[in-house]
Amino acid sequence: ADIPGLIEGAAEGAGLGIRFLKHLARTRILLHLVDVAPLDPESDPVRSVTALAAELGKFSEELAGRERWLVLNK
Repeated sequence: ADIPGLIEGAAEGAGLGIRFLKHLARTRILLHLVDVAPLDPESDPVRSVTALAAELGKFSEELAGRERWLVLNK
C-alpha cells in the first residue's frame, strides 16, 4: 500500500497515529522512501530514517523488527 508519510509522535497518536501504524502491521515488508536531496535545507534524511525506526519501535517491537528496505530518492 502507498501510505502517506509517518510523522514523529505517531505512536502517541499524532497525525494519523495509531490507525496509520495498525495499517502497517498488516504488511510483510516495509519500504521507506527517503528524499536524499530535499528542497528544504533544514531537512535531514538521516534524521528522517532514525525517526521512522523510532516510531515503529515505540508502537511495536514486532513491526520494528520486520524486514525494511530503504529506497533513496533524489
